[in-house]
Amino acid sequence: IMAKFTTVGDLREWRVQLQAGKGAILQLSDENDAVTPNAIISNRRNADETVNVWTHLVFTYNGSADATGINFYSNGVLVTGTDADDVNFVSMRDTTAVVELGDGNNTSFFVGSMAGGPCCPFFVQAELTAAQVLNMYRLERLSLGV
Repeated sequence: IMAKFTTVGDLREWRVQLQAGKGAILQLSDENDAVTPNAIISNRRNADETVNVWTHLVFTYNGSADATGINFYSNGVLVTGTDADDVNFVSMRDTTAVVELGDGNNTSFFVGSMAGGPCCPFFVQAELTAAQVLNMYRLERLSLGV
């Protein structure tokens, strides 16, 4: 869906993907890990999204360096997921990778500018609360009439 993740030059930072049969996933990378390069933490939803149905997806991360700090919301509701933790993960670093829309297997069908805000892919540098996620979902539903 969206990523700041470039394999050339070790610029992996984060990516959100939809994987058939596996559900949506947020993967965070620690490129500074000297023990295990490319240490990763992630949270994967335990169900696929429904094709051709508008769905509001939000991942949040609290900076704890632990996969339990990742939350996944679908249509404003916190949903269960499967955490994966690499014990060598310490933190992400701010890389020079470009934020890409449509990342797929480390390639993109769209590279360049994209608009943020309601009903568009976005990211913020703060952990959203459950109430904020629910409010965004409600506003976006109203704006789209769904």
